[in-house]
Amino acid sequence: MFGGKVTFGATYFHNDIENLISYDPVTYQNVNISSATTKGAETFVAWQVTDRLKMRVDYTYTYVIGYMPAGTSFGAACAPLTDTSCTPLRRPNNKVSVTADWNPTDQLNLSATLIYASAWWDIVRLTSDTIDQPGYTVVNVAANYAWTPNATVFARIDNLFDQTYQNPNGFLAPGFGAYGGVRFTY
Repeated sequence: MFGGKVTFGATYFHNDIENLISYDPVTYQNVNISSATTKGAETFVAWQVTDRLKMRVDYTYTYVIGYMPAGTSFGAACAPLTDTSCTPLRRPNNKVSVTADWNPTDQLNLSATLIYASAWWDIVRLTSDTIDQPGYTVVNVAANYAWTPNATVFARIDNLFDQTYQNPNGFLAPGFGAYGGVRFTY
């Protein structure tokens, strides 16, 4: 659209799964979620704002539900919804990323990305109780400078605002991290 300055896309997905194998950390055994359905959409919009500035937004919506025969224990393999249905673990319903990519000069590229993941069901590592694991938002920034045709100086900061989150529960994600160096290509 608009002379190629705006592009967009969408993909719908639907999967019917039989015999989804999960793990119950309480009994230390595999659990057979007899069937599961995943469906949703992945979309994006990209905008070439100027010759030197690009923006992109990506969004994924995922709906997942699992089914087990009546009288079967879910254990800690998924979060129960009814006597025969559950939500498999570690699948956020919503995930969004927004990226700005700017080339102020021919040699310099600056980028910033915001990533958001909504809450999801998980288990508490020490008790194996189900928990509505809170979502998170992180911001990453990067710079690349083409010093010569064969050498690029780079710097990157992950989790710029030092967001504390666990993905999965019990495993703390890395906090603020700064990286840099020189990349040679021949």
